[in-house]
Amino acid sequence: MLVTKHGEAVHPGVDMPMRREQLLTIALEQIPIAFDGEEISEFHDAWLRTVLAGLGDPDRNPYYARPGHEEIRTEVPQGLFGRILEHESTIVAKTTTRPRWTEASVGQRSDDGTVLQDGCATIETPNEAVDVHGDIDRIDLVPDTTPTELVVRDYKTGNVPREKDTLLGLKFQLPLYALLAEDALEDIEVVGGAYYQVKPPGQVSSRRGQVTSKEMVEWEEAEEVETPLVYRRKPVFETHDAFRDFLKTEVPKRLGEVAAGIAAGRFHPTVVDSATAGCDFCDYRQVCDVRHHLRRELIDSIREEEKAVYIPPIAEGCDVESVVEVE
Repeated sequence: MLVTKHGEAVHPGVDMPMRREQLLTIALEQIPIAFDGEEISEFHDAWLRTVLAGLGDPDRNPYYARPGHEEIRTEVPQGLFGRILEHESTIVAKTTTRPRWTEASVGQRSDDGTVLQDGCATIETPNEAVDVHGDIDRIDLVPDTTPTELVVRDYKTGNVPREKDTLLGLKFQLPLYALLAEDALEDIEVVGGAYYQVKPPGQVSSRRGQVTSKEMVEWEEAEEVETPLVYRRKPVFETHDAFRDFLKTEVPKRLGEVAAGIAAGRFHPTVVDSATAGCDFCDYRQVCDVRHHLRRELIDSIREEEKAVYIPPIAEGCDVESVVEVE
């Protein structure tokens, strides 16, 4: 991401040859630092090629060709960095947003990013106020809007949550990013959030798990886009007001329930199914029984005794429209 010396956002779709050269220069400067003088193994050499292939001049870039294409000096398959720049210039640049901050810190000091606020964000919930801190991977803004419209993004190199996972209470990252940004910055309004998948060697998408409203998106192949985001799959929320109600009402309610359960010391087996919970990767899977009827009994017990425990709507088989207002 590039900004001017005055800290202003730069259009992501201009002067691409210069940006490719700049990115290569920075990468070549950082590689020796990252390896701390150690010899680069064949494995790491192949990995660097999946990332840096196609950047700059082949005589300057020792990783110019992807594995299996070393003899090709022109029109090589692009590595991850090249594909990110291409995606920014063809997809993100179509929208009204401009990249503004990366590693934007709220309540904790960021080594390489920007500190938006030294203190934690305080989120008011129906239970009690909850202090939250963290780094927002990326914030894009829409120039000349009042209040300034923002889009929050989280980079992912692996699997990406779905929009449904956020709306049904399984994933909190994007809405919490939004609440952090709104606590730390003045005269702004978050209009959407998305996961930005960057998976070597070539999987790049800024639209994964997108949470926004139909008022803020346009079809990605439209010739003219006058919205902060583009889509391949239309969002659930029909209106921006519905999105904002979810962000300012439903998310704090869920966060308050999570915090209340933690404060009460209530830690129990998952109330969602084993596939959703990722039980295959849990160290306690051999001693934790999450069969369907037992989970149902646990949920019923929590409800009957009115325990301070968070139960995501997805655990009870809800659909999105029965949980959140879409209009």
